[in-house]
Amino acid sequence: MRSEIPDSIKPLLDSIVVSLKKNLGDDLIGIYLHGSLVMNCFNPATSDVDFLVVSKHKLTIEKRKEIADTMLAINEKAPPKGLEMSIITQDALKDMQYPMPFEFHFSNDWVEKLRNGEIDLSQNRKDADLASHLTIVKKRGIALYGSQIDLLFPEVPEQYYYSSIEADAKDILSDITFNPVYNVLNLCRVWAYKKSKFITSKQEGGEWALEHSGESQKITINKALKKYKGQKATDFTENELAEFGKELSTILRISY
Repeated sequence: MRSEIPDSIKPLLDSIVVSLKKNLGDDLIGIYLHGSLVMNCFNPATSDVDFLVVSKHKLTIEKRKEIADTMLAINEKAPPKGLEMSIITQDALKDMQYPMPFEFHFSNDWVEKLRNGEIDLSQNRKDADLASHLTIVKKRGIALYGSQIDLLFPEVPEQYYYSSIEADAKDILSDITFNPVYNVLNLCRVWAYKKSKFITSKQEGGEWALEHSGESQKITINKALKKYKGQKATDFTENELAEFGKELSTILRISY
């Protein structure tokens, strides 16, 4: 099902395109949405705006600084959870690795660090999450600007995608009480993929898990879904989350 981008978010997306075209010029190949905006579960109160940018060449330090300033300015107009984006090169797509190298990254977690000059923009970095993001772009993404997705993006090897979401699951299981809505639903999406090869959003993963879970799991998943959608639900207890994590660890065969 094709996602409809909310009218309220379109001016922000237009600003992103205009700004990055100015920053990158002829080096810009395309800008591609993924995440909740393309998976019919965007909530302006709880969702960020996820996108990938593809450039022809590697970025200079000066260009990375310029784009950092641009993203900091645009982020002021974004929903509370902000923007999350990465820039990768066309060569990185052609010679796909895991984890994948990237040229620049931005998210709310990086805002203060960028403002305070705490990020070394000269450093070459890799990100395991990119395998997951690229998979979503390939399966369900929307091109905001540039080359068609089918022509530009290769298929992501299945083992890269699963390694990416499995690494996320291990982090979640190490402290499931931190951001429990995100954690419960992300464990559900890992479960949906491991069991049925379904590539889902957090909401879709939770809805899939309701059909495959036991009664105690259903209670926790229902709470997470309601909270994710902005509906009222009772709070999680620490024991409840610990038990859910233990059960999912067994189901997923993940030790942490």
